[in-house]
Amino acid sequence: MITSAPLTYGQLAIWRDVESVPKHRWHEPNLAQTWALPVGIGMPAVREAIAALVRRHESLRTTYDLTDPAALRQVAHPPQPPDVRVERTAEPQADLDAVREQCARKPFGLIREPAWRATIVAAADTPTHLVLAQHHIVADGAAMAILKRDFFAALAGTLDDAVTGPATIAAHEQSPAGRRRAAAALDYWAKLFTEIPSPIAQTPPYVEARLVSRALARAARRAAARLRVSVANVVLAAYCAGLFALVDDHRLAVRVLSSNRFDPYRRDVVTSMNQWISVPIDRPSGPDLAGLVREVVNRTRVAYAYAAYDVDRMFQLLDEAGQRRAQYDSTWSFNFIPRGPDEPETSLADVDAAGAQEQTVSWATPFSSVGPRCYLRVIDGADLTFELRVPVGWSAVAAEVLRRMHQALLDADRAG
Repeated sequence: MITSAPLTYGQLAIWRDVESVPKHRWHEPNLAQTWALPVGIGMPAVREAIAALVRRHESLRTTYDLTDPAALRQVAHPPQPPDVRVERTAEPQADLDAVREQCARKPFGLIREPAWRATIVAAADTPTHLVLAQHHIVADGAAMAILKRDFFAALAGTLDDAVTGPATIAAHEQSPAGRRRAAAALDYWAKLFTEIPSPIAQTPPYVEARLVSRALARAARRAAARLRVSVANVVLAAYCAGLFALVDDHRLAVRVLSSNRFDPYRRDVVTSMNQWISVPIDRPSGPDLAGLVREVVNRTRVAYAYAAYDVDRMFQLLDEAGQRRAQYDSTWSFNFIPRGPDEPETSLADVDAAGAQEQTVSWATPFSSVGPRCYLRVIDGADLTFELRVPVGWSAVAAEVLRRMHQALLDADRAG
């Protein structure tokens, strides 16, 4: 049976970010991942596991009705055997990046077919890896982890066909309780627009300042352990410290990306729930990062309670406040991507043994042109990888922000 529902707030937020992207960049919202398959697994088992994902996750059989821009809808279709491509190669490991890039760079037509694709990489007839790519509206980073978990459960024969999908979230959001929650979120935004200075609108093209540092991974983890907070909060505090060093304002707003998976009915749904939420941060009274960490923890805790909201209504509030969408997009933004649950833990001793040699800031083509104009993405791993995207004219500012963050994290480590 075909069913239809409004877009969730998370899906709508993604669509508003990408709806004006020109055709030659339609691939930019795509995400891709590669999974190594168990030795000895056969092609039929891999195909059946992918089919099990389609049965279980409504997003993998959803198209989108974009006819009315003010009333967008998602259309869920009955499960069908998925069309899975097989890429045979003599050297699967060597060719994985090329296959993944090919999968991710081909755009999706959201209206005509579900916006995902799978490719089995095989040596002759033996599957070795699965590459899965999807449009961001289908699955965010947390949802990709759910797909991986469920795929391997299906291979092991332990995944049931219980259906989950974003229509459940849409129903909650349209309920009386959901509407009250959305109204409270808009009240938060309306108050915020009166309390923080308006950012200066910046325009493309963009450049990315990049820094990879194992010493900063050590510093952030030690500071987080000492202060009993997450590494993400320590790094966000260092980001704010870097920004405060460059402005005279006593308060700034930093947009953080919320996963919005706090409610039990949301946690296992494969869809995109990510939404930006602005967090007002007050300038600390002293140079110690600990005070700024506490400010970040307290302010983000409040902000996350209002992080699921109707982005169209928020844009109306922007208009009423005399601000512009471009100004909103120019707010300094922050996204911390944590180490995956199946990635090996790197101990502080291992980090110390690697030495404290630092790479300098390098410059690259930005990871995407979609989303905020001033955007720091931090990827956690054995190293911390900082990717700060800014308009080209702000390259010196980006380098200085990273330098100030670097110093703040090292100082926080020494303070312990």
